[in-house]
Amino acid sequence: MTTVAHSNHRLQALLVSSTALCLALSFGTYEQADATTSFSQQQQLIDLLNRERANAKLPPFRLDQKLTNAAQAFADDMNKRQYFTHTTPEGATLKDRLTTSGYLTQPCTSCRWKAVYAENLAYGTQPINQMLKNKDDRSNVLNPNIKDIGVGVSGRFWVEDFGAITVINPPPLSPAALAAQKKRILDLVNQERAKINLPPLKTETHLTQAAQNQAMDLTKRKYFDHISPEGTTPTDRIKASGYMSSAPCAQCNYSIYYGENIAKNQETADEVMKAWMQSPGHRANILNPKFQQIGIGIDGPSWVQEFGGVTISPLP
Repeated sequence: MTTVAHSNHRLQALLVSSTALCLALSFGTYEQADATTSFSQQQQLIDLLNRERANAKLPPFRLDQKLTNAAQAFADDMNKRQYFTHTTPEGATLKDRLTTSGYLTQPCTSCRWKAVYAENLAYGTQPINQMLKNKDDRSNVLNPNIKDIGVGVSGRFWVEDFGAITVINPPPLSPAALAAQKKRILDLVNQERAKINLPPLKTETHLTQAAQNQAMDLTKRKYFDHISPEGTTPTDRIKASGYMSSAPCAQCNYSIYYGENIAKNQETADEVMKAWMQSPGHRANILNPKFQQIGIGIDGPSWVQEFGGVTISPLP
């Protein structure tokens, strides 16, 4: 009998949104933007913002085409339909717009990354004065975590979209650090089991080797699934490791139970355990009373738990 958690947890992005305070608006008529004029206005605004960043000893913004496309499309839409807010009448948010423009996309395969983004809006002929006097707008301009900018101008509507995409590749763990992370996971697992009066799990050599091999395979071949590209299942891997390769007793009935949890892109043992405990399938494995043993594998961004257990009853 086997038990396998099929609900995968992957931490793909940390999205932090900082939106600026909306300013007052008096509606007018739709003004068609001239492309040449808009480009000149955009560049002037970016130059002014970069002067402010230089005064604060911050690096200049990098003009990003995907942010620019999102900002210009939003400015055009506000001008055409005469509204003034960070959310469109249909409910599309800044995150939605940056996703559509392609800015908020995973920058690499099997890597950890985070995105920071923000937006300033202004209405009028001299928006720079409004933005630099407004506390929220100014904090976006001088945010040291923001690197990219896109500016859109349409009529009297101005949009500044800011962002930064950061790839986080974890450094290889030393043997001592790897052992400490595994011990921390084991301690956290047993703390959770103790809360509902379950006995602690003990590490087992074969399960540990199976878990470590699977973590290394997930990282090396850049996939994220309980089933390998060749179709190997967690039960196959645990059996192949030699776990319970012989009957636990000669004259008895017994059942062997297997389980697996996987995760990717968490940075610490505490973070990955929090993710697993918030997922019903992973939580069920950790708190399964049929499991008595565990193996833990860590390789780069990949985390694996292999579980095993046996129940024995005498023959009639």
